[in-house]
Amino acid sequence: MNGFSTEEETPGCHNQVCCLLDEDERCTQPAGNASYNKRIQKTVAQKKLKLSIDPNARHIYICEYHKGVIQSIRNKRKRKESEDDNGLNDQDMDIPEVNVYFHV
Repeated sequence: MNGFSTEEETPGCHNQVCCLLDEDERCTQPAGNASYNKRIQKTVAQKKLKLSIDPNARHIYICEYHKGVIQSIRNKRKRKESEDDNGLNDQDMDIPEVNVYFHV
């Protein structure tokens, strides 16, 4: 190995295709610079999306389409959590906070 990457390994290279299988079919879109890491795999599994990495892929870069799909799922989750937090904050404001100190 000489320290140089091949075109297949270089992110954003024009001849790379998305590494994902979408419903067991390999995506043919050009790969971008977004990678399909463990955190993203976990999100995809939790949301039961039919996406998986192609075991024959030699990289982990995904296309802009799948990047958008995954981001929209993550944004929906963040909005839901934010709405849940707002509901909790409204309830918390009705209950006064009390600090209790004990002297030994």
